[in-house]
Amino acid sequence: MPGPAGPAGQYAPAGQYGPPGQYGPSGPYGPGAPAWQGWQQPGPYGPAPGLTGPTARRGNGGRVALIVGAAVVLVAAVAGVALALTSHKGTPSAAPPATQSAVLPISTSPAPVRVSTSPAAAQTSAAPSSTAPAQPAVIGVWTGTYTCNQGLTGMRMTVTDAGGDTVRATLDFYAVASNPDVPDGSYVLTGTYSQSKGLVLVPDHWISQPDGYVMVGLSGPPPSGSSMQGTVQDSNCSTFSVTR
Repeated sequence: MPGPAGPAGQYAPAGQYGPPGQYGPSGPYGPGAPAWQGWQQPGPYGPAPGLTGPTARRGNGGRVALIVGAAVVLVAAVAGVALALTSHKGTPSAAPPATQSAVLPISTSPAPVRVSTSPAAAQTSAAPSSTAPAQPAVIGVWTGTYTCNQGLTGMRMTVTDAGGDTVRATLDFYAVASNPDVPDGSYVLTGTYSQSKGLVLVPDHWISQPDGYVMVGLSGPPPSGSSMQGTVQDSNCSTFSVTR
């Protein structure tokens, strides 16, 4: 049960634990016995349970020692963290594991030749290579002259391949310097050509027909190099001679 409170002191209340006081005789905060002496003076229920002066001093000293001890522990903890960080920095880190290079290896040996054993490949390799047939030796543009009733006449004959032994020719005729009165004309011939029989052309149709002129056929042996001679197939004509 609490007792009546006494006048307030600076560091301890009056009453239960004795009259207030600073630590000794009166000072700027008022008269009173020292606080540690007040703890010994009796209260309303008997002697005060306070401690004697030396014991109180030891209590204050214990608090100071506790604070100092906590500070020491804190300083030791900080020093331990600093030491751990220093040790961590001083220890060389393990080298990172080597990573495999992303560069693919490049072989310097020649690539092996793969030979297919499929039936299709065997048939293809066994089949003889097909080459385009040679064009008849008569194919091309030939220029020269021929002779009929009107006299010496200029001619330009263009021979094309019509497939197989068949050929087609366009013959343009015109005047020459020695026979300037010959008109221009043109017609088409068709026929055959072979190395054994030579060239055989018969008239087919007119392209441009001058008045009084008829179409005539041509025949002759295979060309000799870049020249060819033959016969004009009409009783009123004789021969032709052309080069290319």
